[in-house]
Amino acid sequence: MTTRDFAAALHAERRDLLAFCSTFDDAEWNAPSLASGWSVRDVVAHLGATCRGMFSPGALWALLSSNDLESTNEAPVRRRSSWSADRTLAEFATWSGRTVTLLRASRVPGVGAIRVPLGELGRYRVESFPAVFAFDWHTHVRYDIAEALGRAPAPSDDARMNLVVSWILQALEQMGSDSTAWLEDRLTLALEGPGGGRWSVQPAGDGRLRVSAEPGLTTPATIRGLTTDLPVWSTTRKSWRDCDIRLSGDTALAERLLDGIDIV
Repeated sequence: MTTRDFAAALHAERRDLLAFCSTFDDAEWNAPSLASGWSVRDVVAHLGATCRGMFSPGALWALLSSNDLESTNEAPVRRRSSWSADRTLAEFATWSGRTVTLLRASRVPGVGAIRVPLGELGRYRVESFPAVFAFDWHTHVRYDIAEALGRAPAPSDDARMNLVVSWILQALEQMGSDSTAWLEDRLTLALEGPGGGRWSVQPAGDGRLRVSAEPGLTTPATIRGLTTDLPVWSTTRKSWRDCDIRLSGDTALAERLLDGIDIV
C-alpha cells in the first residue's frame, strides 16, 4: 500500500469516527463501553491520548517500552476523566490529523525498515505503524463503542480493512508463547470480505508463527471466516465459536490454534 493509499484510508476512518461520535448525547458518552472499566468517553480519550503521545517523547517511550500496554494505557485515560465530551473529541480531532501526517514518514526510504519495540507485543517495522492505528481506531469504535450503544457506524472498505487485517496478522506472528509453541504443521486462514485473502500459518521457531499469503496452498486444516469478525475473535472480545468461523480438515488442530489466539 502506498503512502497516499494508507493516508487516505486513515483519513477515511478518522472522518467516520468523528462523524459517528459527534452524534452521541450525554448519556451515550457516559455509557459503559465494552472495553472493561471504560466509558464511551474513556475509549475516545484513549484514542486521542495515543495520538497526542506520538508527539511527546515521554509518552511515546512509555508506550514502546511498556511490559503491560493495557496498564500503560490507563494512566492517560485517568488524567482525562474530568474532561467534557467536547474536549475529549476535540483532542482526538486535532492530534489524529497530525498523526496521519506524521505516519507518512514511516514510508521514507531507510525509515520504514527500522524495527522498534511495541510494548510486550514484540518488535515491528516502523512501516507497520499506520496499520496499528487503523486497527486501534477500527476496533475500539466499531466494537467497544458501537456494539455497547447498539448503533451501527459507517461501513469500512477494502483499503481500511487491508490495514486492520495486516496488523492482526503481524501481531499473530509475534504472539509467541505456550499457546502456539506446540504447532508443528501449517494451517490455512481464509478470510472473506473487505481486505480478505488466504494465508498460511506455520511455526517459525521459539513459539512464534509465520503468516504468509499463499492463496494456492493446501494444508491439513483450514480456518474460514469474515474479515469483519477477525478483530473481534482475535482479541477475544468474543469467542471464535460465537463468530462465523468454519473449520475443515484437521478441526482439532484448528481449534487448538484458535483457542490460543489473544492479541492485545
